Amino acid sequence: GVGKSIATRPFLVRLELPRFVQEGDRAQTKAIIQNQTDKHVNAKIHLRVTGISIEGDPERTISVPARGTAVCDWMMTGSTFFINDWCNVVVKSNNGCFISSMIIMTGLN
Repeated sequence: GVGKSIATRPFLVRLELPRFVQEGDRAQTKAIIQNQTDKHVNAKIHLRVTGISIEGDPERTISVPARGTAVCDWMMTGSTFFINDWCNVVVKSNNGCFISSMIIMTGLN
């Protein structure tokens, strides 16, 4: 027979970067945190990057409701871009969950 299944995680983060950024551009980057548990979660988020300057504090504290979503955003400025620069967001919750999302940026020098 044929079966269908869906795999999910109770707590996850998705990093959204602009599709195109050039040196000197300002752009918004978002971390979307999804909480699929039945409990409210407080979490610390830390954004780390290479080749890009973050405006403001790269670390934030957010509250994610049970069965809900929270969004954390940062403004960034392209300073220098090289192949294999990266953007990484790390989330640590009050209930011990630890998640991370990383994007490797590629392009032409």
